[in-house]
Amino acid sequence: MTVDVTMTKELGDILVFVGGLIIVASVVERILGFLFDARPIRGLVTGNGPLRSFKPWIALGLSALIVFIYESDILEVIYPAPETGPTLLGMIVTSLLVAGGSAGLMRVFQDVLGMGKGTRDAKKTLQALEIAGKLKTNRTGSNRTLGLPRFKPGGQTGFSG
Repeated sequence: MTVDVTMTKELGDILVFVGGLIIVASVVERILGFLFDARPIRGLVTGNGPLRSFKPWIALGLSALIVFIYESDILEVIYPAPETGPTLLGMIVTSLLVAGGSAGLMRVFQDVLGMGKGTRDAKKTLQALEIAGKLKTNRTGSNRTLGLPRFKPGGQTGFSG
């Protein structure tokens, strides 16, 4: 089995970039949390304060400032093109991701890579079933579990057999 070094390097670059965005988003959250919690500002941005609807816009402004200063473009990292640099659209998307917060970026990170809690739990269940000898493989090679609930549309569960 051969591994495409270029693809591995590109995936590594994407992971490093998204990891950096998560750190930047965490820093922005902490800075804004500190500022919004300060006594003179707290009454303006919480509850019925006159500026409460401006909090997300302030987060977007600070995020955009950081992204544009450092010319961070997630689209350029994911879809590199020769002899091009960061694009306006890519920096706007990156600003929105950072302003959305670290939790949102972590969710994107986990969904794209299939590393979410649900995926980890499913892998553990499959491993446990393989160990117990309760997992069968059908002729197409896909796994089919015996006796586990199968989710149906509408949130109902049934049992596969």
